[in-house]
Amino acid sequence: MTGEVAMAQVTLPRLAGTREAVTDLFEAQAISPRLSGDMLVVLGRELASGSTSFADELVKVAIVDRGADELVLVGAPGRFIEHVQGAAQRRHVADRVKVRSAAEAGI
Repeated sequence: MTGEVAMAQVTLPRLAGTREAVTDLFEAQAISPRLSGDMLVVLGRELASGSTSFADELVKVAIVDRGADELVLVGAPGRFIEHVQGAAQRRHVADRVKVRSAAEAGI
C-alpha cells in the first residue's frame, strides 16, 4: 500500500451562483457520486463570482453527501474561500476544507 489518496478534480465556472449549479457542474464533469477516501480538488482560477449558496452546496455535496475526505480549494478568490470555510464551519466539517497552491495539491 502506497498511502496515496485518490483525487478527483472539478473546475469552477466563471460565475457560480445557485445550489443547482453544483449538481449540474458535478454531472457535467463526471464527478463520482461516491468520493469516500478521496480528495476533491476544486480549481477556482476562472471564478469571478461565487455565491454563499453555491459554496454551501459545494461543501454539502462534496463532503456531506458524497463523502470526500478533503475539499481542497486551489486558485479561488479570497471571498469565495471565506464562503466555503463558513459553510464548512456551519456543517461541522471545517477540518476537511483546505486551501492550497496547485503545487501543494499535486496538480
